Amino acid sequence: MHEICSAPCQRFLHQRSRLLLLTLLLLSASLVLYRIAASRRAEYVLRHASLSELQAVAARDADNPRVFYYLGLRAQEAGQGPLAMSAFLRAATLAPDDEKLWLIWSQTAFSVQGSQAARDILLTFIKVHPKNVLAHMQLAKLMEQEGSLSDAYEVAQRATKLEPQSAAAWQLLGKVALEQHNSGQAESAFRRAIALRPQDSFSHASLGDAFFLMSRYPEAAAAYHEAVRLAPHMGTAYMALGQTLLKMASSPEEIEAARANLQQALARLATMQQTGLYYTYLCLGQSYARQSRWKEALPWLKQAEAIQAPSADSNNDAHFELAQVYRALHDSANAAREMALHQKLVAYFLQVRALTSRLSAYPNDTQASLRLARLFASHQDYPQADKAYRSALAYAADKQAVRQERDALVGRHPGAR
Repeated sequence: MHEICSAPCQRFLHQRSRLLLLTLLLLSASLVLYRIAASRRAEYVLRHASLSELQAVAARDADNPRVFYYLGLRAQEAGQGPLAMSAFLRAATLAPDDEKLWLIWSQTAFSVQGSQAARDILLTFIKVHPKNVLAHMQLAKLMEQEGSLSDAYEVAQRATKLEPQSAAAWQLLGKVALEQHNSGQAESAFRRAIALRPQDSFSHASLGDAFFLMSRYPEAAAAYHEAVRLAPHMGTAYMALGQTLLKMASSPEEIEAARANLQQALARLATMQQTGLYYTYLCLGQSYARQSRWKEALPWLKQAEAIQAPSADSNNDAHFELAQVYRALHDSANAAREMALHQKLVAYFLQVRALTSRLSAYPNDTQASLRLARLFASHQDYPQADKAYRSALAYAADKQAVRQERDALVGRHPGAR
């Protein structure tokens, strides 16, 4: 029979057990911290390695997805598209669940191999991860760029269902709806985005755009006012507010208020795209014409005409406005010239509308997409031409011929991409 241990002995054994357990816990924690630190050091080294260094590491460590991820990034930066694609493919094979990797791979594929390759990568990832919101959103953006708006809307809507609390997903859905001229759906989407992120000026300005398209000008003005309050540095918000106030103006004081906001837009030129600048000049000219101040209207309208984008709405055409001003100034020659330019633009828009209506009903009509692309290109609307070419590529039987035609356009006009 074993002798029963005394109370002091039991306390000693208990304390020794606790000390041993504590020592083991500390050793385990130290090992975890060491591994974390080592992993971070390795990641830091890879992040700052050169292309040649990463190629050397990849040859030694062919099963490390992080090596191939950074090799892909560095190859992309060096303009070596095929190498980047090969590296990302290897990384994705080793890390099929790495969301960031697949998204960057699809972006690289878009620039190297075209939209169909990027779409295929995203669809492959979504097939394995059907609830991934970011992949759905990137796919919707890609489809939007291609001009496949109905598909883009469907995918963006799926993203909002997967993550109803994502303001970015609702913004994307609203943006696509606006491009489809579905103002009611856009309004609903942007209201949801505002409820989730009330301080985001983009959602308020976009809600204003939806109201403007529905001719609900007081509501549009209120939305633009809020956008201006939240982002007082943004010229486009002031431009939209000034344009809306001018639509509603019925007195000299209201016209002056509209003009003041348009002048605020001009003071923030750095935050306006060319389209925004065009509408600012156009509306300033219109504001003076509304008061029969023809000579003051003329220089603003001439500036608008000088930068008028071919895709500008024919209902907001500087040529038409200039024809009216020249007529009021009894300059019949210039009035006739501007009216002829306006009629030419209207004919162009009728052609565009007929082709886009055809593609809305039959999105796989490659010939209609090609005719639209060539029409845009002939009127120097190169970004829209590129989008139409990419839409044709999605369905073309002879993709090589379409790709060559598109590459020729981008080669002549790099800004088209």
